[in-house]
Amino acid sequence: MIEQTIRTMNDYAYTDSPPVAHLGPQIHEHVVMLKPHRIRIAASARVDAFCKLEGGIALTIEDMVHVASFCHINAGGGHVTLGEHSGYASHVVICGGMPDLGRLSICPQEADYQPVRKKTMIGIYAFIGAGAIVLPGLTVGDFAIVSAGAVVTHDVPDYAVVAGVPARIVGERRLNQDTGAWQIVYTRRSLGENTEEVRAGFAERYGVESPPGFAEDYA
Repeated sequence: MIEQTIRTMNDYAYTDSPPVAHLGPQIHEHVVMLKPHRIRIAASARVDAFCKLEGGIALTIEDMVHVASFCHINAGGGHVTLGEHSGYASHVVICGGMPDLGRLSICPQEADYQPVRKKTMIGIYAFIGAGAIVLPGLTVGDFAIVSAGAVVTHDVPDYAVVAGVPARIVGERRLNQDTGAWQIVYTRRSLGENTEEVRAGFAERYGVESPPGFAEDYA
């Protein structure tokens, strides 16, 4: 039986062979882990190539989580939990800590450097879009969506859809009781005053009459 190789060097570990699915979590090649003894990855989780995982105080990746390539999880080395069934597109950064900005020294090699480490939680079935950043000490609620490129500076409620820099609520995720399908319901403010213009813009861009998941009864 060929098992995945995880090499350790000082406080770092990295993978240099393909994953073997039935042996546990799918951790693809060239994943770097800092303080791997503080990282817990559920057996059904998947971490794609070229990600960096920091153990910090603690990093927990729950069941059925997918972390796409080039993500940095627990940047700053705090306490991060990725909830069950949550997903992370490429280049996502989930922060668990940062330098104490009340001090001038922000480089770890300086004698008076002092990190601030916090607890960051991502809820179940949440989705974090490509290039989004979640700052330390925040909670992204269950079923929430963080749009691509957003910078999350405040807690995100359950079912909320946020976008922008800083991220703000632009809609919510709802279950259509008639069809059983999940859909995104956008707020009037996020669409602008002239919703017909918005619909026409989507039709021109994507060749459909309205945005995917766009509900007729938007708030």
